[in-house]
Amino acid sequence: MKVIKHKARLPANCHDNILLHSAQGKLKNLWRNQLAAQITEFLVALNSQTKQADILKMRLKKAQLTLNITSCILTNDSDVTVPNKILNNHTYNVVSKAHDYFFKFHPLTENEEWNIQIIGPSVRDFVYEQAPKLVKKDKELIIRKAATLSIYGVLQLLNYDASNTITWQQICDFNKRQARGRTLKWFTILLGLVQQSTQLKDLCKISVESLNPGSESERDRETSINIQAIKVTKETPSTDGRKKEFVYTQQDHTLVIGQINKKNWSGRYSIQHWAIKKGDDNGVIVIQRCNGCALNDKRVNKESHNCYFNKECSDLACINRISNCQNNSNTKIIKDIIEIRNHQGRQHIPEWIPGPIQIHDYDTALIQNTLLNKESVTQHIVLLHHLRLLFSPSDMINIYTDGSLTTCSSITEWPSSTRAELGAILSAILVLQTGQRVKIFTDSQAAIDSINYINTSLTNGKNKIRVWCKSNNYSIVSSIINLIDSKHLELKLIKVKGHSGVKGNEEADRVAKNDKEKLTCITINDSQQKDLKYDLYWDGKRVDRHIRKFIDNLCESALEAAWSLNRANRTILQDTTYTIEEKVTWALFKKNTGFNCTSSSVNNRFIKHLKLTNNLLPTLEIMKERRYDLYGDVKCRMCLEENEDDDHIIYCQQLKDKWLMVANNTRHECDQMLKDLLSQENHLQLNQEDIQQLMSWNRNFFVHITGPNQELPIPFIHLIDLH
Repeated sequence: MKVIKHKARLPANCHDNILLHSAQGKLKNLWRNQLAAQITEFLVALNSQTKQADILKMRLKKAQLTLNITSCILTNDSDVTVPNKILNNHTYNVVSKAHDYFFKFHPLTENEEWNIQIIGPSVRDFVYEQAPKLVKKDKELIIRKAATLSIYGVLQLLNYDASNTITWQQICDFNKRQARGRTLKWFTILLGLVQQSTQLKDLCKISVESLNPGSESERDRETSINIQAIKVTKETPSTDGRKKEFVYTQQDHTLVIGQINKKNWSGRYSIQHWAIKKGDDNGVIVIQRCNGCALNDKRVNKESHNCYFNKECSDLACINRISNCQNNSNTKIIKDIIEIRNHQGRQHIPEWIPGPIQIHDYDTALIQNTLLNKESVTQHIVLLHHLRLLFSPSDMINIYTDGSLTTCSSITEWPSSTRAELGAILSAILVLQTGQRVKIFTDSQAAIDSINYINTSLTNGKNKIRVWCKSNNYSIVSSIINLIDSKHLELKLIKVKGHSGVKGNEEADRVAKNDKEKLTCITINDSQQKDLKYDLYWDGKRVDRHIRKFIDNLCESALEAAWSLNRANRTILQDTTYTIEEKVTWALFKKNTGFNCTSSSVNNRFIKHLKLTNNLLPTLEIMKERRYDLYGDVKCRMCLEENEDDDHIIYCQQLKDKWLMVANNTRHECDQMLKDLLSQENHLQLNQEDIQQLMSWNRNFFVHITGPNQELPIPFIHLIDLH
């Protein structure tokens, strides 16, 4: 396999199913097999409960953090500003490639493991709100650069007490990178926006209770604590007595900084106290030697005038970055992240208010969990209660079902006759009681085989996820199998010959084809899918088909579309009803450019006309054919409501006055041209009737047509046959 992959220029980590696909004998493009195999194998691995699924989720979570996405990256809409590939992250690259073909991997149930808990505004929302004058390119640059440094929320840029912002050196220490050179411009802009915002500090305020609530002198105080502040893992001091590290600790909820003076073998160190000056600025802490305070332990400090105290080694944390201040040995500057997180804020627990609880019976709950449409749920519940009055669970019920493939049906998406038959069987099972004995008669052998084959494959030990990925209409079949097991039904599916005079089948066929008596839309809840936690969606719709075959057909259509739009084959598929008049075309070229292109402006005008006549000018419609991923959803700049195309330019309400101006100017110019033409009596002789007909044709050249929802001028030409 390695040799074949090397000869076929395929990546070594691609799946072997690319080469083992049955399409080899049909000489299909290997790119189609590669894309189908990658998406299918990714879906199978994502749903499996193995280490491979954990690795995929870990890599996707890493890409989610890199791109600053707080919700599930699988459901996130792709943006042109997001890079198409991430280095050394093949998992994200497969998802990105699937997004290019409108595929998405949706979680079928709400999964909170993908959510990134951010308190306060995210960096993206904060930058777009606080910096409206910045160009979008610069905003996205700040967001991407911040994400590379693990900055996702704005509160991460504040220190633990929200008194100041953190520095570039502290950010580099947190990411374990060197802070050489000057501070980057994007970081300076982001810090400036944070410092200008006065609302961020209010998000950090919580109430902290005192240690002795009974004491009157110690009351509850309000303190600012930033829970989102960047936390750096600190090391404890070493046992080497030669090292005199600067450390910090906490004493009665107060930050205490000092330098180790002596290390005892018992683990209790002697520390010289350094007091914090009040005038700290620029995100740094200025400290100086303490000459004496309440922390001074006279048992440790007997002769010196400085302040010393003892502390256990386990309660100390080292300070990584510290420097001298203005060549003064008694003053130091701390440029490290220091935080105290021992006290917790009081949490507000809302009072529970009892309310009415409505308990549904088991069969009714199954209907509500299976269907999404409320009207359809109501109709099935009514039928369920009606059947309870007529039959008991021990009675044998014969049900005839039939489906009809029509333009207005109750089963939406992926239309087929088998899907309609499966929908009828599902509707019949929903209205049955638990433990019911039933025989369902249908004229669709394909529907019976689909249910029996999947049920047998699931019980024979096959890979359940692959069984669902290789099945058509698996959402309906999965709901049918789940309901049979949940309701403990004694069910038999019996095939009857259609249109053979069977009374029950003929009546079911008549009801299925009668549009007036059809039920409302039956929409199945995605969470009812058996054995699948994630499913594949295309263009917002669930792929309820054999996934690999569907992707292969889609790739084939994309290849055929690309082939038809190829420059060499474009003329074969284009409409050739409009022929080019060579004499008129060359006359226009000579009029605009002359016989020779003597300047660059003349040459550019000539190229523009040449591309325009050959439909090669890069207009928006042509760019959609070339790069639909970039130009497929471009809104009109005038109305900002609908997509811009050739038809919308005519019907846009914002361009109504301009079209009227163009029509009036054209009419006046044509009037002047006709007057000049009729004044040349020597070269042109017309009778009075021809002159009146010519003037009438000119006046009616632009006719204002008012449609049901538009009031715009639509130009068209009245062709006059000259005999």
